[in-house]
Amino acid sequence: MVNPESISLASLPSVRFNKLKELPSVSCVYFCLPIDNNPVYIGETENLLYRWTGHPKYLWCEDLRVRNIAWLEVPVDELISRHSRQRKRLKIEKAFVSFYRPILNTQLITSRKLLRNRKEATYTSKHLDAVLFFNGYNPDDYYMTEEGQIFSLDGDTRMNEGEEASCCLHLEVVSKMRPQQVSAFLKTCQELSQQNNI
Repeated sequence: MVNPESISLASLPSVRFNKLKELPSVSCVYFCLPIDNNPVYIGETENLLYRWTGHPKYLWCEDLRVRNIAWLEVPVDELISRHSRQRKRLKIEKAFVSFYRPILNTQLITSRKLLRNRKEATYTSKHLDAVLFFNGYNPDDYYMTEEGQIFSLDGDTRMNEGEEASCCLHLEVVSKMRPQQVSAFLKTCQELSQQNNI
């Protein structure tokens, strides 16, 4: 497992934000860096150049004065499935997000609408964590794709349709809460999960 403390983001390969067409087509975890190299957004992709063709965070990064896009390459293993490759990158991404807490990964941006299951919802990882706890799952073991599908990090399996639909419904409800309510709800769900040994 990659240790974020041992990697200097300033030493990673990078391309200027105004020259995105020069990005390579690599599988990686990438970092949106302003001049102080403190990331405002961290993501993962199997093709960095393609990912930044109409990236949904582009305008936010522009507003936050992102200077460079840096990346940590995660070589593609053709012997494993696409979801297994994504799961590997997501574990690395999650470690860096936990370490740096980038604003676009962790804070609710109310003017950014995320299209999920043909409905508009605005949410952060905190919302998803609370919903997973509420439904009896450990958030460290699951991730949600941009299509709104929930997969296990420890296996190449998708959550069953009924439970996934329940999580998505609860996510829409939680996403409408105020930040203080979300924090209180998450804390309560964490405490209940600990009591139930989730």
